[in-house]
Amino acid sequence: MSIEEEENNGLVFESGALNVHNGEEENPRFAAVARVITNKLVRSVSFRDTMDMIWRPSRGDGPWSFDQNLVVISRVGERDMPLEVELNHAEFWVQIHNLPLSFMTETVAIGVGRYLGRLVKIDERTLKGKSKEFVRIRVSIDVRSAQKRRTQLREE
Repeated sequence: MSIEEEENNGLVFESGALNVHNGEEENPRFAAVARVITNKLVRSVSFRDTMDMIWRPSRGDGPWSFDQNLVVISRVGERDMPLEVELNHAEFWVQIHNLPLSFMTETVAIGVGRYLGRLVKIDERTLKGKSKEFVRIRVSIDVRSAQKRRTQLREE
């Protein structure tokens, strides 16, 4: 067998042989990668130590910040390549204010969500409550693009 033939076959590992965690017990359910959205240098040790102390994903899905900068976090599966995980979208709760009552509908919430990014969830309580001050939606927004702050809604 030539070296070329060996390279084409790749390496095969026995099932279970890849469960190595450098001597530490780790739960891959809690593995994550992160990106700090900043032009400044971020000290990785400081970031890791701070996040170890404060990150509590069970309390919510973010958004997260470090040193007043947005942090995009994504869970990593056991077979994912951490450097290939896209860290370009963050989820935010957005309040839509100053709407006429006729615009406080699920249809408008869906439209605004799609205008801002990808609609994740609508807070139904803000559509059905007695005191309709705003509509609240959760959207996934591309952090690489300029954010939209205001727009006018109209009916055709």
